[in-house]
Amino acid sequence: MVNQQTYNEILRTYWIYFGKSNLYGIEMIFTEMRNNGFEGDLMTVNIVKQILIDYYNLKLGKNDNLHLELNSDIKVPIWTIEDDARANNLQRQIQHLASSLVREDQLDGPADNDFKRNLF
Repeated sequence: MVNQQTYNEILRTYWIYFGKSNLYGIEMIFTEMRNNGFEGDLMTVNIVKQILIDYYNLKLGKNDNLHLELNSDIKVPIWTIEDDARANNLQRQIQHLASSLVREDQLDGPADNDFKRNLF
């Protein structure tokens, strides 16, 4: 049975093993999750936010701080205009999700208050 936690793990695992060549798979998983009735949760926001941070760092050639290693056969990922559009789309969707979580008051602890202040 698939639930929100399953989709969060799929997003994270896909990025670790396959995502660094493009964002197409991440966008498709996120879209499938939404189409199957799972809007996302705080963990989804954190995962996609980290994916976007990693994406922009890799695009700028800053991969020294990443906890995820590139495939040794691939020296530099190839990013396209479509990947930039996907990154922008994912960022908008995550901002919307984070805002809705704040409105629904699903964020109420001290760590969550820090999260609210640091929304993109």
